[in-house]
Amino acid sequence: MVTFKLVEQTEKNLIYWYYPEKHQDSESGIITVDLEKDEIEITKVAADDFVRDIPPEEINSLIDSINEMRQERGETDLEEHVTESEHSIMYGDHAGVVLGLLWI
Repeated sequence: MVTFKLVEQTEKNLIYWYYPEKHQDSESGIITVDLEKDEIEITKVAADDFVRDIPPEEINSLIDSINEMRQERGETDLEEHVTESEHSIMYGDHAGVVLGLLWI
């Protein structure tokens, strides 16, 4: 669970602090919503968050599993293999998605 706190609002941006697992006693992360560009950026990772680069081999293994299940049901492949790592921020990425849904 992530807690959000709107700390600044201008015509161009919204600035949120986010706290993983509602730990408001820890250092917050910062998420910037650019209202003009419709972009969300994690500008600072929270102290209690986890950052990880997921190698393409690991992503492709998951893609292979998904496609195999789809083939067993007679469906076509859904996903294609990737060639680059995926940068993942455990709570920040999810917080960005939630904020994105709020501004659609």
